[in-house]
Amino acid sequence: MDAAAAAFLGIHRTDLALADVLGTDGRMSAGELAKRGALSPAAVTAALDRLEAAGYVRRVRDGQDRRRVMVEVTEKMVADAEEIYGPLAARAEELLEPYSDEQLRTMIDVMRRGTQMQLERAAALREQVSAEPAARPRRAAGR
Repeated sequence: MDAAAAAFLGIHRTDLALADVLGTDGRMSAGELAKRGALSPAAVTAALDRLEAAGYVRRVRDGQDRRRVMVEVTEKMVADAEEIYGPLAARAEELLEPYSDEQLRTMIDVMRRGTQMQLERAAALREQVSAEPAARPRRAAGR
């Protein structure tokens, strides 16, 4: 779905992921976005340049500290995201309607625990990648 949504918007999947963070968590600095997106500041800057050129984000001065630049999604991003994900949200309501509150709480618990498990594994892999080159496992291309 993410690949299809990114293609529909004409942006990279990484750009879509960053726009999703901004849309969900609201305005933030590029540095904070880099942390939340687990990307380098340079990668986030390039993605923001692409998203800004497409009209999906804008950079604005922080009202409290004029030296600081914040990033936020535009109305265009909100509208296009609604066009993409709105029908899914409506279908999800239909899909989940027959389940009891207890069953839904169980599903939510499984999803949260699965998310935490994946975040922990991703952190461990990032740690391995950042280790000394000699300590990293070697992988053949395409594996």
